[in-house]
Amino acid sequence: MRIILIGQAIGAALIGLVVIAVWYFNPSPLTFITIFPPWIDLPICALAYGLARRGRFYTATYFYIVTTILLVTSGIYLVGGAQGPMAYFFVWFILAAGMLIDVRAAFEIAALVTVIYLVFALGELGGWLVPPMEVYRQVADYIFPAFALLLFWLVALLTRLFSGSLQSALDKTRRLAAELSTHREELEAQVAQRTADLERRAVQLQVAAEVARDATGVLDVEALMRTTVERIGERFGFYHVGLFLLDEAGEYAVLRAASSEGGQRMLARGHKLKVGEEGIVGYVAGTGKP
Repeated sequence: MRIILIGQAIGAALIGLVVIAVWYFNPSPLTFITIFPPWIDLPICALAYGLARRGRFYTATYFYIVTTILLVTSGIYLVGGAQGPMAYFFVWFILAAGMLIDVRAAFEIAALVTVIYLVFALGELGGWLVPPMEVYRQVADYIFPAFALLLFWLVALLTRLFSGSLQSALDKTRRLAAELSTHREELEAQVAQRTADLERRAVQLQVAAEVARDATGVLDVEALMRTTVERIGERFGFYHVGLFLLDEAGEYAVLRAASSEGGQRMLARGHKLKVGEEGIVGYVAGTGKP
C-alpha cells in the first residue's frame, strides 16, 4: 500500500510538471485549470499514507481509491472526456481494490467507475455533457505519453505487490503445513502412548483375572505366591518380580516370593525392609502409595 502511494505521488508530481510546462508554452485559463488535479493528488496520497502507518489499512485504501477516482473523474472531464486517456486509469483502481482489499471490493469499484464512465459516454452522445476539447487538443501530445508511462509503472508496482502477497501467502501456507505436521506427529505419539497404556492395562487386568482364577484352585498360599510372581514376570517381561508381605507387627515388609535366581537367594536369606524407611518397597508399604 505505501509503495503504491509513494509511486503514485511521484507519478502525479511528474505529470504536474508536464502540465505546468504545457501551460507555460500554451498559456490559457483552461490549461491553467489542468495544473491542479495532479498536485491535489499529492496530499491525498500523503493522508492515505498516514492512515496506513497508523494501522488503519482498509480506511486508507478506501480513502485513496475513492478520492483518486473523483480526481480522475475531473481529469476525464478536462482531458478528452470518455474518449480521452484518463478513463483508462479506472482499470488501475479495480485492480488495486482487488489486490489491497478483496474481490468484493474490486466489483464494487468496477460498478462505481462503470457508472461514472457511462455518465460521460452517454452525456457526450446526448450533448448534455461537453468536455472542453480545447484543453484536450493542447495537451494531447504531451499527456498521452505521460499517462502511458505512469500507467506502466503503476502496473509494475501492483505486480510487485501481488508477488509479495503471493510469497507471503506461500510462506504462511508452508508454516501452517509444518505446524500441522508437528501437531500430527504429536497426536500420533499421544495415540501410541495411549494405546500402549491401554495394552498394559489390559495385560494387568488379564493377569489379575488369571491370578484370581488360580487362587480359586490353589489352597497352598506359598504356591499361590510363587505362581503369581512367575505369571507377572512372564506377562510383563520382567526379569525380577518380588512379592512382599507385612509381618505381624507391621514393621517390616518381608520378601515371600521371587521369580529370579537373585530373588531366590534373597528369599533364602529372609530378606526384609523396614516399613517407611528402606527402599521403594518400604516407602510404598508405609504410605500405601504406589
